[in-house]
Amino acid sequence: MRILKTFLATEDGATPLELGLFSALISVAVFTAIGSMDDGIAPVFRVSDQAMKAVVAEAES
Repeated sequence: MRILKTFLATEDGATPLELGLFSALISVAVFTAIGSMDDGIAPVFRVSDQAMKAVVAEAES
């Protein structure tokens, strides 16, 4: 318990461990946000893909 109190009371700046934990937290948040947008953004890419295929097919003929 004393170690935890000392850790929380220290204000010397971020240690590499703290920076690593913060980076991991941000990564989890980003992956969660991207995963939740998957169903909403997939149709956009599908329409773009179809449009590009149509342009390529027209250019080849």
